Amino acid sequence: MRTYNLAGNAYEVGLRVGKLIREALVERLRQQLGPESTWPALLEKHSQDVAAYRNLLAELAPHWYEEAAGMADGAGLPIDAILLLNANPKALSPAAMENCTAFMVIGAASGCGANLLHKNRDEKPLPQSFFVKHVIGKNRIMGGVEIGGLGLAQMVNEHGLAGANNTGPLIAAGGTEYGLDDRHVLRLVAEEARNCQEALKVCQSLVQRRFVRRLDGERGMIFLFADPEQGLVVEMTPWRAWYQFSDDGLVCRSNHFLLSDALVAVAGRALPAEPESSTALRYARAEELLRPKLGHLRPEDLIVAGQDTTNWPNSICNANTVSMMTHRLAREAEGRTSWVCNGYPLRAPICEWPHNMTATPVDCLDGSGWVSPPR
Repeated sequence: MRTYNLAGNAYEVGLRVGKLIREALVERLRQQLGPESTWPALLEKHSQDVAAYRNLLAELAPHWYEEAAGMADGAGLPIDAILLLNANPKALSPAAMENCTAFMVIGAASGCGANLLHKNRDEKPLPQSFFVKHVIGKNRIMGGVEIGGLGLAQMVNEHGLAGANNTGPLIAAGGTEYGLDDRHVLRLVAEEARNCQEALKVCQSLVQRRFVRRLDGERGMIFLFADPEQGLVVEMTPWRAWYQFSDDGLVCRSNHFLLSDALVAVAGRALPAEPESSTALRYARAEELLRPKLGHLRPEDLIVAGQDTTNWPNSICNANTVSMMTHRLAREAEGRTSWVCNGYPLRAPICEWPHNMTATPVDCLDGSGWVSPPR
């Protein structure tokens, strides 16, 4: 198996990635931006979006810009195309669908002596990239996102802090037009925080500084975080982050807010008013599968739940499920490991990645090993 080491300064990391993913990145750009011949006009049309995103990176994460520059040079592509891809203005992205299901098992609810976190990622059928990345001066990260993404859709870092992000519900009006989406927030947490307490501080700081935007122009965002000691759920809008820590128990989330104080932000009816919606069905099924096993839950139980197709197409594993990641967060570093599924969970292999792993399998990084959902 070929592997690649993604460690160094941000430009060096981006350069290595760009060289390896060029073919998949070009295809991703064509999917979202159209044929190469149309890119100059499109970039001109969205110059304000690109400039706003560049300014955001300059203030919050200048090393991301350096990484994007390295990726562009490595792939021989215009950096503004990569920046526009990551700025992802509403005009270039399809309407948000209810997607992603995550759950965590904390304290005595676990049957393996370690906290657990799992996420199924539901998204457009784009090749996913999983990697181990260590930018100098930041936490080493193991995680995944779509090819060319600067953010993260799921992750664990060198301190044993794991995280997952889900699209939230339709929310009331308000907030900045230009800001971070949930993938950017998750990467900032991964790079800066060592535990759930610090993860919350990162989220709160971003909201207080007005750096968080509405997803797809109309939705909030949901995060599950777990470390070896506790768990944390954050339900967030551009103007506030509601949260709850957990020292023991099961926490499941799909795409609706459940913290009582957060419901004031929801536009329209909150659950259980719509029990047949996809988000309600997936949440109820996760509870049905996992809650009876409290005190005995192990990583394999979460993986099996992630492969469940009951209530298809509104199932935990569905036609939009593009990847899956499960984490075992033992107090002892040598007992920490994750399971990566780069693709549709009933077709793609599930590979164990110990947290002391430093090299990335090339077929996971460049998307060539990604297994698409059924169509």
